[in-house]
Amino acid sequence: MEFLLTMCLVSLFYGFCCLLKSFLQRRHQSCYLLAYECYKPTEDMKLRTDSCAKIVMRNKNLGLEEFRFLLKTIVNSGIGEETSCPRNILQGREEKPNLADSLSEMDEIIFNTLDNLFTRYPSVSPSQIDILVVNVSMFSPSPSLTSRIVNRYKMRENIKTFNLSGMGCSASLVAIDVVQGLFKSYKDSYALVVSTESMAPNWYCGKEKSMMLTNCLFRSGGCSMLFTNRRYHRHQAILKLKTLVRTHIGSSDDAYNCCIQLEDDSGYPGFRLTKYLTKAAALSLTMNLQVLVPKVLPLREILRYVLESWLRKNRGKNSQKLEAVGAGLNMKAGIEHFCIHPGGRAIIDGIGKSLALEEYDLEPSRMALFRFGNTSAAGFWYALGYMEAKKRLKKGDRILMSGFGAGFKCNNIVWEVLRDLDDANVWKDCIDSYPPHTIDNPFMENASLVAVDVVQGLFKSYKDSYALVVSTESMAPNWYCGKEKSMMLTNCLFRSGGCSMLFTNRRYHRHQAILKLKTLVRTHIGSSDDAYNCCIQLEDDSGYPGFRLTKYLTKAAALSLTMNLQVLVPKVLPLREILRYVLESWLRKNRGKNSQKLEAVGAGLNMKAGIEHFCIHPGGRAIIDGIGKSLELDEYDLEPSRMALFRFGNTSAAGFWYALGYMEAKKRLKKGDRILMSGFGAGFKCNNIVWEVLRDLDDANVWKNCIDSYPPHNIGNPFMEKFGWINDDYISFVRIDFSKLFA
Repeated sequence: MEFLLTMCLVSLFYGFCCLLKSFLQRRHQSCYLLAYECYKPTEDMKLRTDSCAKIVMRNKNLGLEEFRFLLKTIVNSGIGEETSCPRNILQGREEKPNLADSLSEMDEIIFNTLDNLFTRYPSVSPSQIDILVVNVSMFSPSPSLTSRIVNRYKMRENIKTFNLSGMGCSASLVAIDVVQGLFKSYKDSYALVVSTESMAPNWYCGKEKSMMLTNCLFRSGGCSMLFTNRRYHRHQAILKLKTLVRTHIGSSDDAYNCCIQLEDDSGYPGFRLTKYLTKAAALSLTMNLQVLVPKVLPLREILRYVLESWLRKNRGKNSQKLEAVGAGLNMKAGIEHFCIHPGGRAIIDGIGKSLALEEYDLEPSRMALFRFGNTSAAGFWYALGYMEAKKRLKKGDRILMSGFGAGFKCNNIVWEVLRDLDDANVWKDCIDSYPPHTIDNPFMENASLVAVDVVQGLFKSYKDSYALVVSTESMAPNWYCGKEKSMMLTNCLFRSGGCSMLFTNRRYHRHQAILKLKTLVRTHIGSSDDAYNCCIQLEDDSGYPGFRLTKYLTKAAALSLTMNLQVLVPKVLPLREILRYVLESWLRKNRGKNSQKLEAVGAGLNMKAGIEHFCIHPGGRAIIDGIGKSLELDEYDLEPSRMALFRFGNTSAAGFWYALGYMEAKKRLKKGDRILMSGFGAGFKCNNIVWEVLRDLDDANVWKNCIDSYPPHNIGNPFMEKFGWINDDYISFVRIDFSKLFA
């Protein structure tokens, strides 16, 4: 009897400890919105009716039928006279935008909103930001926009940065999901989300009707948001994230292709919207609500809806239209405010009817569309700002943000208002005049014619999951055609390649897995101007776009690798090796033998004491040699990277996996071995990751047809054998303009 009593007490105590642990973990997993700042374009960017007409008339590809279609679309779009667009379009350069136009547009929106945000919330400085997520669907320069922000605001080198592209109009909700997942792994953190869209290089200049719609709807805008999971900031926060549901139906070809970026038959790039879009929206919203509704509505409302849906199904009244998705569903039983993405009148009307919303509920989205246009993923925040400026948001209220994105996605998020809100924000100069008596477009009256760290972080939040990572680089549009030497290097090094990887956090798959992630360290030194600019995408003096590599690159690599190793080494090397290295470094420093060269970074460090294999990024011979010397590696260790470079070239981020494949094909990888992947990236970043091999590996993979011939006897380039007779004197000779000799 005493034994049973003891076992019961132990079980109860264990259960109590588990509940306490769960409670303490959840305390640090909340996501609070501290502040947000929307972009307000200047007067010189206004796209008024007369300006819009001029832009339309400039397109010589349009005929009478296309003009008639544009007229009908503009008049019914729900967009007013106060929207804005990039300056290059207003200035007549929409057909030939350059990189400077795109970067200028992004800089103005992003830096304006961030400057205002830090001014508005001075207790958090840029150096305190732990996580930075930027989403811009249609523009992805290198270095990334996140690096551009890190450089501008001189943020810390250990900041976690994520650049999302191609995610569509609901991308800001995806970015918030990334932040929410990371908050579960990183306590007491601040996160910045920057959400905007690039219009400067993406104005459609063709005549296909399904691709003209974006010109009629999309306008300049953006928003920056500051989040935290620090509970003692709750009284300062304005919103708390309650639940977020994401649905992706991209496995359907029709859904995937209903809104897609491509070129028309004449070669003009643009964004096509097909008639299947409303069906895809209805299907994805239906699937999303099936998960969302039980989380936000009371039980009695759920039971009533289930019964009513069953009766409707038996009567054969079910419909696949967007307007009929939520028929009989009373969302107002659990939600007070609705922030529908202002993507267009059809979307607002469709979701409004499907959720049985009144005109009062749809007013914020309609006004955001009318005043600012479709600002892509930032649109939610203009609608939220309208609610706040109208003093609608009271403590305890719940807000539903709902929208769709290319791919095809439906994302819904529910917020709780933590205090009464009344800031007029971006609407302060005009809120009293909204809503206007009519939102009909005056166009007719006037003219009669308009992205392995994210996976790891998310695995801590989502149990028993699978993740796909696809890594490649686009070469087709990025071949440099100019003559600047520092920009020719990429043509010499970069080649086509890519890799797809499947990950899981399911423990029962451990015996099937090949590698296990042991540790990952990311270092970002973009706060240094020299480091940021040492490898950067830009245009040369003749206007040719390309990627410039400067002489500072090796110094940036040395600095970032040094900082990275300071974090990595204690995690992978035994204590005796660390102590020996510290002592040796101290002696070297006293003797004045320290060097800032890449080759000298790890002088005296024996990485082989904790690592068996080295997967250096095959970015070029200089990088492989530099890291090899800095970590005191021999030729056997560098062989996989050299062979990957020799056989496949610099395949950008996929290069690591070609080198890993070489090791596997050579049957080097044995159970228990550890592999270090090390490389650099524009911005400037150094990232290192350590894997543990879970079983002996011997798959020949992509190397299967040639592995027996590697390494070759000579990896010298055969170019010199054929063209070695070319020298500077000959080149000077053949460039002589003979016409001048006989002038």
